[in-house]
Amino acid sequence: MSTVWSKEIQSSEILYYSRASRFNDFNKDEWFDLLQIKDGFKVLEVGCGPGHFTNMIKKYYPNCEVYGVDLDENHIEFAKEKAKELGLEINYMTGDATSLPFENESFDIIFSHTLVEHLPFDQFISEQKRLLKNNGKLVSIHVDSKRKHINQFNYKKEEIDAIYDQLQFEESKHNVGQYVKATDEYLAEFLKFGMKNPYVQFKEIMFYFPFQAKSKDEAIMQIKNQEISEIANEEFTLQMARNGEDFRDKLLSLVQEKYAERMRLYLENQNIFDYESTAIVVYTATK
Repeated sequence: MSTVWSKEIQSSEILYYSRASRFNDFNKDEWFDLLQIKDGFKVLEVGCGPGHFTNMIKKYYPNCEVYGVDLDENHIEFAKEKAKELGLEINYMTGDATSLPFENESFDIIFSHTLVEHLPFDQFISEQKRLLKNNGKLVSIHVDSKRKHINQFNYKKEEIDAIYDQLQFEESKHNVGQYVKATDEYLAEFLKFGMKNPYVQFKEIMFYFPFQAKSKDEAIMQIKNQEISEIANEEFTLQMARNGEDFRDKLLSLVQEKYAERMRLYLENQNIFDYESTAIVVYTATK
């Protein structure tokens, strides 16, 4: 298949841990309401990446038969290993979203997260419609980066920024998200291709705000998840930079110091108001 995405755009680790920080045990109900999954459904995620969404579904809906398909081989290998580590039985395979290896009318729910903007809509919809059972649901989640809210914990920020100023990158040759459409265009496209009851929701999920966490465990989890996600991102950034190895130890050390300080302040009951949300547009339609 391909390894372009995981090697040149977004590594499996970044994608997994960024999604894990946003969709977690404490806000799962908000996500599951959007996905409309019921236990016992046969579920497919198209463009599953390294598998966090499918893992969460199988964890909380153990009687679902869950499948994940992605074009990127590294993502699928990561997903398989992670599911094995968590003791989850999920059917992962490499595959092209425009030509999927399943029989007609196989699934109750087909969903995707940040897929619709990367290929022409007719290619996006035709295979998913073919695979849906009659009255089955298609759920497509698109990230709206303009509407999210963020207030970072800026400890060590100047030193981290100084390293970024020295990193040297090749110009990106990838044009990601080139097929994104306006909301009214997506709704019209669903109707054009014979889907029923197209519906849109604009949703903002606050996934990181230790000060407002419902429990100490949740706050600690949020801080730890942010650190894991940020380290994964820094590792990939360093890998992409021509001179990344020159700064690797220093940059990762600064990130670790940043989150050690954030945890210390939390445990000492210092009032710090750092937060981050994810803003999404969720399209649903029925076959």
